[in-house]
Amino acid sequence: MNENAFWAFLEKKWEKGRATQVSCNTNNPDPKINAVSQYICSGHALLPEDYQDLSQQEIIDIGALLFEKGVKTRTKEAVLILLAHQPSKIALDILKKYCQNPDKALKYYALCALEECMMWNEA
Repeated sequence: MNENAFWAFLEKKWEKGRATQVSCNTNNPDPKINAVSQYICSGHALLPEDYQDLSQQEIIDIGALLFEKGVKTRTKEAVLILLAHQPSKIALDILKKYCQNPDKALKYYALCALEECMMWNEA
């Protein structure tokens, strides 16, 4: 899956609706706090209503974008937030691998995604 195909895939999922959101402020000078705020507010706004309805192959295809050069930060944020909400060992493994060497701009965002995915996979 390339970046354009990913956004087309996500737009198709949005046709069914988006997940319920909360309002919050994402403007904090501390980079860690700002990353967490962006993850919670902006990131979750990208979730389709059926965000946990991804197949294992879709998880693999989407996750591969995290490791491709030239993929935009915004796309990687969307991938991270989708993977974070998957009760899937594959998603968890992808996030663990990415967090070992994340894009500098996504370091804290990726850690938030990993923590959330770990929660979804505790059961």
